[in-house]
Amino acid sequence: GFFQFQALEGEQWFQGSVIGSLDDLKTIASLLPEDGMLRLGKSRAAQYGRCRVSFSSPCSLRHEDDKEWEDGGTRLFRLLSDAILLNDVGHPEPAPLLLAKEVARVLVVPQESISVDLMRVFVRKRLVGGYLGVWNLPRVQYPALAAGSVVAMKNDSGKPLEMSRLSRAGVGLRTADGFGR
Repeated sequence: GFFQFQALEGEQWFQGSVIGSLDDLKTIASLLPEDGMLRLGKSRAAQYGRCRVSFSSPCSLRHEDDKEWEDGGTRLFRLLSDAILLNDVGHPEPAPLLLAKEVARVLVVPQESISVDLMRVFVRKRLVGGYLGVWNLPRVQYPALAAGSVVAMKNDSGKPLEMSRLSRAGVGLRTADGFGR
């Protein structure tokens, strides 16, 4: 097998969340040590990988698959697949603001009516390509927002938006190939 390690400097802070059923979250919280000190990674006995974990009380999230996005409401959008987005001049650019523009286009509202909360954005970028078996050639590689990226967006359109259209259409290029979900 192939293994890859990455070492992190000490005194760094990371924030994240675990999403699951409330019962599972309570079980995870009960397994954490009282002082919140965990040992992670390789060479745990050699003073490496000591990590303090703190958490808030588990709470339930509103189910995001609701059919309607209310006016003034903020939603978290998580990409299920990579999204290839184009900027105003037609070049591929993996940017959360372009994702909001695509969401507005699919939901048939003005671009300015969907805004991005830049403090609640977690994105990763990657190159996507593929292979054309017919021509025996690789596809053009595009920079894309990676699957798992999360962007918080607010509906300022003045009306509730029907979300089923977005789940049917996808965003960006190559949606027929499974991108932009």
